Parts: sequence; structure tokens; C-alpha cells
Amino acid sequence: MHHHVILRRDSAIDSLTDHYRRRFENSDDVSESGSEASPQAPNATALPFNAKECDIISQQIDETIILTKENFKPKFSKQKSTIITLSIVFICFAATAIGTLTYGKQRILLNNISFYSNYAEKNKNNNFSNTYPESFSVFASKSDEHSSDDVPVFLDLAGTESDFVPLALSRCLNLSKDSILERKKRKKMSERNTDFIYTDSLCAFSSRFKQNKKARVFMLVRNPTARSILSFGEKQDINGAQFDERTLGLELMKYVKTSLSERDFLTRSILCKENNSELKDEDYAAAKFFLDNYVTYGVFKDSKIAFVKFLEAFNWKFQSTKAKKCVDNVLKRGLKQKEKYADIGMDMAELYDELKAENKYDTKLYSHAVSKA
Repeated sequence: MHHHVILRRDSAIDSLTDHYRRRFENSDDVSESGSEASPQAPNATALPFNAKECDIISQQIDETIILTKENFKPKFSKQKSTIITLSIVFICFAATAIGTLTYGKQRILLNNISFYSNYAEKNKNNNFSNTYPESFSVFASKSDEHSSDDVPVFLDLAGTESDFVPLALSRCLNLSKDSILERKKRKKMSERNTDFIYTDSLCAFSSRFKQNKKARVFMLVRNPTARSILSFGEKQDINGAQFDERTLGLELMKYVKTSLSERDFLTRSILCKENNSELKDEDYAAAKFFLDNYVTYGVFKDSKIAFVKFLEAFNWKFQSTKAKKCVDNVLKRGLKQKEKYADIGMDMAELYDELKAENKYDTKLYSHAVSKA
């Protein structure tokens, strides 16, 4: 920038020098032509300009220098510079905050992965044999070789409302059945051979199954929130098998908070644990293991698909198209009949989170069943 200022100043001086040189030459021409000249001292050299003109020259040179400096001032004002600086600081702060948050999330994710990996490694060879009642030895696992003596056992938990499955098997496929039902106080099995057994309690069944055979469980898994609402409706139905006079006058919200409400009913039913007992993650793992390795299951919302799956598992077949049509009608009527309790929860969306929390492990089991069915 200083080089430019010097060049501009030298240029101004040269320009003014030329100007006054021409004036000086002109003044000589005038003197030679005989015009009047200013009186001068002897041997003095006549200058082309006086002191006033010298001041004017200096002023013009200074103005040129000032103008040159003005042209080289920064383009940004102090205010703009401050804004730019603050913007840069803000961007750096935001980037640091985002980086810290991302790092924190990654650490949490890695910790969770590490925890579940260690848990899976610890339990990969665990068959939870010490978790189940001794009576559960009557159940055959899916890996056990099938035998013609194996006894299919359909599990219909209270509130699941899947009794239309055994009805279709007996009415449409002419299969004989026996029942062990806690809710109907029918706890004694007949001694005759049957094609399958219908029960609402694995604990009650296993303790009463005295045959020298293996039992194979099949069932429909239902959304625990819907099951809780349906169970409440059944208990308030005076004509229903589940009627409980203690529920009369109760609202669903209050019922959920009482001991009358079955919490994590499927998990407890598999492990034979009472409603007031505490469940842990290990209990969920044991229930999930039993479901995957000992039960042929489908989900309630896909009942027709599940029914076909049951037929294939036990080598049951439709004897005619009439039998197939009979099954379709029974399943359709059964699903429609269960809708009589559905309106209990229609306007109670606010209870969803509450019911989900009360059925923490059953909700996880149901999600797992949906993904595997």
C-alpha cells in the first residue's frame, strides 16, 4: 500500500513541475518580446511561482496522498468485523456442542451393545432349566424328535379369547379334546386318549398330566394391552366364565391399579409366578426361551395363518372342502364374538401407556412373537 502512495505522490509532483516549467518558459518568451517584467535583484534567478503558489502545490500533494490512503482503507467497518467474528465463534461453539452430543450418544450405544453382547454370551448355552417348575419336564422342545404319542396342548390364557381354535379343531376336523381349565374349575383329565388338550394354565396342566408321554404346546399370542382390556370386560360380564363380582363398579383405570389386574400374564403363566411377585429381566429371557423352543405359536391378528401353521405342526389335515369352509366360519364368528368387549377401550387411548407399563415383559414378548410369526 505504501508503494502505491509514493508513486501517486511522485506523479503529482512531476505533473505540477511540468506545469510550472511551461509557465516559466512562457514568461521568458514574454520578456523577450518586450513586455514588462517584475523588478528583480541582480544575478537573481526568477522563480516560476511565488510562496502562495508553493502552499497550493503542497496542499494539492497532501490531498493526493490523503485520497490515496482513503482508497486503501479496509472495506469492512468495525461493526461488520464484530459480526463476522461473533458468527465464527458461534459456528465453532455449535460444532463443538454437536460433536460432544454425538460422542455421548455413541458412547451410550456402545455401552448398550456391550451390555447385551455380554448378556447374550453369558446365556447362549443357558436352557433355563432351573427357572421352570419340575413339572415342565413333560413338555417336548421343538428340537426333540416327534412321536405319534406326543400330545398337542392348546394354551388359551384368560383374556386372549382364542377358544375358537379348539372349537374349529373339534367341530370341523372331528378331533377329540380334553380340557384342564382353571377358570372353569375343570382340573381333572379323563383317562381316554384324545387328539389334543385345551388348557388355560401350563402350570395346572403340567402338574396333572400323568401320562407317560410328551406334551407339545401351541397357542395364539395376543397384544397384552388388548388382552388386559378384554379380561376386564370378561370379569364384569355376569354371564361370562371369568365373572368376578369384585370388578363391578370399577373403572378400567382403577382396575389396572388393583391386584385384580393380571400384569405380564403370559410371562407369569410360563414361569408359574404369582401376580404379586416381582419379575426381572432374567424372567423375561426365560419366558422368551420357552416360547421360542417349546411353543408353536402365531399372533391373534393373523389367526387364519396361525391355524394353518398348527395343522402343519401336528400333521392335521382338512378331510374335505366342507371342513375347510367350516373352519373359516368358526374363526370368523369367533373373532366377531370377541368384539363385544372391544368398545371398553375405544375411548381410553390415555390408558395405553399405563397398560403398556403394567405389561412391560408381555409387551416385549408380543413384539418378539410378531417378528417371528
